[in-house]
Amino acid sequence: MASPTAVASGGTLDCNTTSLILNGSGSSSGPGFSYQWNTSNGNIVSGANTLNATVDAPGAYTLTVTNAANGCFSTVNVNVTQNIALPTA
Repeated sequence: MASPTAVASGGTLDCNTTSLILNGSGSSSGPGFSYQWNTSNGNIVSGANTLNATVDAPGAYTLTVTNAANGCFSTVNVNVTQNIALPTA
């Protein structure tokens, strides 16, 4: 059995985008895999146990994909940044 693959992307929050979805859909998927998003300095609003988590704070986020059949896992780190510069008229 092969090790799972964790692939994800982050993004940027701004005055108009106050939450975003961390996209882990490029990761291994199927009934034999489990997913866990974690952060030490951001905020996960929903979907912490899914491929795609919703977040509303900048920070570093980690997705762990685990293969239940053999216990092997893979992780990927993504960053969410915040741009709160005033818009130009």
